[in-house]
Amino acid sequence: MRRQQAVEKAWILSNPVNSFVVKEVEELSITQASRLVNLIKEGCETAYIARYRGDVHGGLPPERIRKAIDAYFDAVDLNKKVGAAITSITTKIVDPNEKQTVTERLLLCEDTDEVAEIAKEFSTGTRRTKAKIARDFGLEPHAQDILAGKFVDFKHCLSGDLKEISLVKEHLKICLADMINRDPEVRKMSLKICKLEEKCHIQISANLSRDASKNREQLDKKGLLRKYESYIGHTWWADSIKDHTVSALNRGSEEGVISWKADLNIHNAQKMHPFNKKIVDSKMRDFFQIAFNYSINTYFIPMVERGVNIVPEHGASKYSCTTAAREEFGDEAEIKQISAVSIGRRLIDPMSEYVKIEPQHLGKGQYQLSVDDKLLKEKLVAVVRDRVSLIGADLNMASKSLLQSICGLNTSTASEIVKYREKHGRFRSRNELKQVKGIGEITFQQCAGFLTVTRPEGSGEPPSKRMKLKTDVPRWSPFDETMLHPDDYEAATKLLKKLGVDISDISGLSQVVLPKLSVEEQKIVDLLVSKPQLKPPPMLMKKVRVMKDLSPGQRYTGTVSNKTDFGLFVDIGVERDGLVHISNYRSRNAPGRKPENVDELQIPTVGEQIEVMIENIQGDRISLKPV
Repeated sequence: MRRQQAVEKAWILSNPVNSFVVKEVEELSITQASRLVNLIKEGCETAYIARYRGDVHGGLPPERIRKAIDAYFDAVDLNKKVGAAITSITTKIVDPNEKQTVTERLLLCEDTDEVAEIAKEFSTGTRRTKAKIARDFGLEPHAQDILAGKFVDFKHCLSGDLKEISLVKEHLKICLADMINRDPEVRKMSLKICKLEEKCHIQISANLSRDASKNREQLDKKGLLRKYESYIGHTWWADSIKDHTVSALNRGSEEGVISWKADLNIHNAQKMHPFNKKIVDSKMRDFFQIAFNYSINTYFIPMVERGVNIVPEHGASKYSCTTAAREEFGDEAEIKQISAVSIGRRLIDPMSEYVKIEPQHLGKGQYQLSVDDKLLKEKLVAVVRDRVSLIGADLNMASKSLLQSICGLNTSTASEIVKYREKHGRFRSRNELKQVKGIGEITFQQCAGFLTVTRPEGSGEPPSKRMKLKTDVPRWSPFDETMLHPDDYEAATKLLKKLGVDISDISGLSQVVLPKLSVEEQKIVDLLVSKPQLKPPPMLMKKVRVMKDLSPGQRYTGTVSNKTDFGLFVDIGVERDGLVHISNYRSRNAPGRKPENVDELQIPTVGEQIEVMIENIQGDRISLKPV
């Protein structure tokens, strides 16, 4: 989980917190967003909100709820940073009016980049800039007059330090250009261009780096020049560059082979600039245009160009070396044996095994080598918790690794559950979870619906009698085997009685012709009869397949092992996965083989089994085609 519970300070931003959530998840109304924020503040997690609180969000899928939760925490972080920035910046400002203006600008910020840009304006540096020199000459009021549409007589700007009109014009130009650049709308536009939120014509060009030019022979021996030769000397438009190209440029830059830069044409910059149509006094128009062009060339374009942010055995051997593996198998077990057991278990219970592996070792995703490890782990933990929780786990069979991925639980509570199981034997009911150290009412509320308990052998009286016992006594209920939350047991009992269905025969509910039910009643029925949707198990081969066995035209059933922007990698049982190019999934009416013409709905997902035919084999590269 990204954070356990929100610690929100006094809200100071001009926009309310729910507006930040609605901005990211447009399906939510302001009222729904407010109720969702209240759940987040209580510490509710994605899976719990998705399954049991549909009344709040209207049936959003887990990924959209996760996005709303991220938006909330980003807003809380922004609120905190704005508070700190106000304290830091306003202490440097003497003029009360300017202090009020800066505070209002900060309170209107919508992301941390805006806060950083405003902070830069008031950063105290030792270097005395040209703009600072111009302001020290007392020219800022005259620059403000020009922007206000007033005429400024340059003779009135003469002083003991500025004795010539030419000097006045030069310094006033710089002062005016700096004021234009510090305008909030200009800063907002530069950020939008950097994030490619505004359509612009920025070119990205890549060339051999200076260091690489000096060490060509050494890089050639390492194969690095050949690795990046298709990128050197090329240009791309920033708003249409492919993600895998960006990833390659970043890697090439990190390895010291490539240097890339962004170029914004001055004519395009002028068109997009907020001051392009600024109205000034007619006699000052020519001077303003000179200062405007200077501002674009000196400040705006460099600011934009600097800011453009061109933005299955996997892991088995890694897991075998971890502390968790040693705890599970003991110090005597060999690493190869642990790896073999881990791979074998994936055929029986893949989810329980894969949750043990660090995300960077899974070999999934196009940018696994380029993404920040901390961010990758944070996002993967959130997704894994959602998926594991919504599928559910047997409370008496789940390992510690699996339990700590369940909504509401963590490493500590998962360990306590395992200890309780070892000491007292199997859990007799969901309600018995409350007896475990560290599991209070909130934790129980979050995790109980995702942990099932099968009927204990010799459980005593028939279910109908057991249901009459007090709820705080840990006794098994047929509902403990379903996805129904304990909070709804009482309502479900009344509903089954109304429908004439025995509580011991919940499976028969799917055969009953149901009358018109309320929204709450229909939710209970859906939870009672629903089963988790699982991927099919991997194919088992009669014999080991090797590369030399392959030839064009052969057909195989393979499993999608990875998905990228340029295609799918499919495991057909040899040492290297084959590639199905993305153009094979282009829309029927789309011309050519361009990747942007693909039909996203037709592209298989990771873990899906598909029929493929070998098109071509070049060395260890296998080209496949779906059949």
